[in-house]
Amino acid sequence: MPSMAYFTEFLASTAEISNLMSVLAVLGGLLVMFVFLLRLIYQDIADGGGEGVTKVTHRSPQTNMTKVNIPFALSLQENCVVSDSGLNVRVKVSSTSPYYARFFWGVQISAFHHVLRAPWPWFYEAFLHGNLFGEEHCVESSEVREATSGHEERGVVIRKSSAEPLNLGQAPREVYPLVVVLVRRDSEHTEDLTEVTSLINIFHLKDSSCPIPSQILCTYMRQGAGVTLLRQMYLTDSLGGESSDTESAEDSETEDSPGDRGTKQQQARCIICQLGRVNRVALPCRHANTCGECFERLQNRCPMCRGFISSYFLLRPEPVTVDPVPPASPLDHPPTLSWGQRWNNWNMRVNAAMGLREN
Repeated sequence: MPSMAYFTEFLASTAEISNLMSVLAVLGGLLVMFVFLLRLIYQDIADGGGEGVTKVTHRSPQTNMTKVNIPFALSLQENCVVSDSGLNVRVKVSSTSPYYARFFWGVQISAFHHVLRAPWPWFYEAFLHGNLFGEEHCVESSEVREATSGHEERGVVIRKSSAEPLNLGQAPREVYPLVVVLVRRDSEHTEDLTEVTSLINIFHLKDSSCPIPSQILCTYMRQGAGVTLLRQMYLTDSLGGESSDTESAEDSETEDSPGDRGTKQQQARCIICQLGRVNRVALPCRHANTCGECFERLQNRCPMCRGFISSYFLLRPEPVTVDPVPPASPLDHPPTLSWGQRWNNWNMRVNAAMGLREN
């Protein structure tokens, strides 16, 4: 009987201990959860957020560009005429040096891009003395036209010699309707990547199968062995509109005089402050509409299209501004840390002692 009483008392004490351990385990879990939540809250406060998100300031880097002088320019006239009996395309051409010009109708896209990156001596020789893209890859090519000297902008009519239609088919097409190639004269041995030797323009011509308005699809520039695709820069004018004319980037840094406004293109003003000159071009949208000071306050969003600004380039050099550094005084005291900075320092020390590392 005494042994049974001892055994019963042992079982009762064991049950009490197990209940106590369960209560302690629950209280320990609640304490750990409370400490974890408290740490997250104060970590967010120490970071200066308070919204659960750590804000990171991204400053768009500058992309260095090299200024290149293109000796000739070609554009499509507004009154471009395309008739059914024969193709007549009106363009405007200007040049600062002698050049050759040829027009190629119905060029296959695959052959075009293959020839585009051919060695420059072969490209120059094939352009002058044969069909540059091959008889089987080009419907028709014109004779070589030569301009013995540079000239101002003037109209040129490109005519297809035969009256047969191109029959380009339905979109998407595998043929470029018209390719215009301008080549600088006496540049067959040029391999310098800084000198422009050729300008290749690809035209789309409106027809019944593809009623999209006639336009220049793209323009390639050859610098000896190098090939570059030219892209338009959208410059905001003084009235708040947009212009795709990149010649404004070549304006001087001086103010326009009243007498020059009728003959010179006005320099664009910043659309934010309306005082500074437009000098930064956002990438990849290529909108030029702000000065350097206002650009730093954009928070990486283009004010024209609201697109993300990954980088930018300058239209002209900007003056370097250096903030003056005040001389150190022996009576200066170290700056007083705020409670948030102190908490952040203490939190980093605790994390380092526990072996934790922030991402």
